[in-house]
Amino acid sequence: MFVGIKMPKLSETVDEYRITKLFAKVGDTAVKGEPMMDVESDKGSMTVCFYNTGKITELTVREGDTVKYNSLIGVIDE
Repeated sequence: MFVGIKMPKLSETVDEYRITKLFAKVGDTAVKGEPMMDVESDKGSMTVCFYNTGKITELTVREGDTVKYNSLIGVIDE
């Protein structure tokens, strides 16, 4: 089953995040709880972890991209 990876809400006051480091690539196995990427906002830096386990079939973001809360950033095949 294919599951969309969406940008989670990391702060009550921030809706946009810039990707500073992307640890995953298409074809990798995502493991729930493992780091997917580092992001930063005007409030600070954070690590975003996978919330599903499976094979990454698509990533729609790159390092340096700005992503909004709840936007689709990839797809996992569970």
